Amino acid sequence: RIHDKGWPVHPFMLKVLYVLKPSISHGMMTQDPKITNSFGLRLPSVIPYMGAELLADIKGNGRGHKVVGTAYIECGWKTPGVEECMASVREADMAAEVNQQYPNICNVIIPYADLRLGSAVEPALQYYSKIPLVKGIRHALAWTADPLICGGPCDQNTAYDPKFREGFALLSKYGFSYDCWLFHEQVDGLADLASSFPDTTVICDHIGFPLGLSSYRMEETLPKWKASMQALAKCPNVFVKIGGLGMRFPGFGFD
Repeated sequence: RIHDKGWPVHPFMLKVLYVLKPSISHGMMTQDPKITNSFGLRLPSVIPYMGAELLADIKGNGRGHKVVGTAYIECGWKTPGVEECMASVREADMAAEVNQQYPNICNVIIPYADLRLGSAVEPALQYYSKIPLVKGIRHALAWTADPLICGGPCDQNTAYDPKFREGFALLSKYGFSYDCWLFHEQVDGLADLASSFPDTTVICDHIGFPLGLSSYRMEETLPKWKASMQALAKCPNVFVKIGGLGMRFPGFGFD
């Protein structure tokens, strides 16, 4: 799979690549560089980053890190030419294969399942249930009306959509948790979702991503985010991942 955060590339090189091998340039990530959280024009990651590379980073330059295990979280895998609900399942197979080769990593797998398909998503959940390392699924709720900020496969009402909730209701049947990356404006919807399905463990990724870039200002966002997170904290089945503040969405400029 081509990694969407590969090497930066000048537009001229895209033309050269297209002439030499159109299939390469066709498969490249070419987000609009004007988008505030875009990775811009990128070459594919021709240097693989798999189990061996991760373990080398963990060991460091002789200093090393105490990493007792890692979790693999879905990265947008899509296999063409298969049933819609099954397009992402090979990603879990790949991660499980890495774990077999390197038992200290990919100890937990959280793949993607398109819950917007409603009950039609169940074949994917059945498939995942046969892979012991799969403990849950991730489906983003990130959406914003700002055209310069990229979101996920959803709209502003996905958390409340009956079809989405039909798919969500199946998670508890298989004992799966629900991971979600979203922006602060969707945290209230996540809280409603969590309270509506108390038997499903819900994980809020990246502390709800308070937006502070493009048309958003952190001084305006922070009070709204805080109120929403306080409401989310009342749901006993919710956990929050601390992270993401170094990414571009909050607008702190660490990148």
